[in-house]
Amino acid sequence: MQQTSETSQARPAGADREGGLARLTAASLAAAGVQVTGPDTDGRLVIAFRAAQCELTVSDSADAELFWTPFAAEAADPHRVADLAAVLLSGQAGARHPDTVSSGDLTFKGIVGMDLRAAGFTVELNAYTDDYYYDVTADITVTDPRAGNTGAVYVTDDGGLTWHRDYWEDHAATEWEPAFRTWLPNPSAVARAIADDVSRALSVGYAVRAAC
Repeated sequence: MQQTSETSQARPAGADREGGLARLTAASLAAAGVQVTGPDTDGRLVIAFRAAQCELTVSDSADAELFWTPFAAEAADPHRVADLAAVLLSGQAGARHPDTVSSGDLTFKGIVGMDLRAAGFTVELNAYTDDYYYDVTADITVTDPRAGNTGAVYVTDDGGLTWHRDYWEDHAATEWEPAFRTWLPNPSAVARAIADDVSRALSVGYAVRAAC
């Protein structure tokens, strides 16, 4: 949430310095047994994860963004990436679409999207056209229509997954008098919520098979 002339954000103890929420999240992840480095000055945390680059960025306005990219795209398992997305959005692993088990002609994002659609998620295909080189790239956006605010997941054909969620809506307090302001009364609770969601998702298992 951006600060404007009409909106101020007070940061209570624990997030009273820039990057405080990222530091609290790092501590909560470490307490959950997740090996984490950082944050850097941009609120970026590096999470140790086998066969994949995993980074989590947390802002003081309670935006969390997870980037998960396999080191070897050819070794990525789309079914497990679908599980990773499902847990990030709903807290539970998803399902398998019968057509994704037997067909060998589907794209990576196609398998992920069909699995997630079979599990009740909303899946949208995004196409990006390049009118200079006359090329097209695409990814999918996944959301959970059964949940109010669990963010959105984006998946590409190279196995990359990005999850974004705004925690401000669920944790901020608002005061109208004497002047309007909104702030996080308990930043530690926000940090724990972010860490719980991320660590739970990563615990679904290694989302890539070891390269042969």
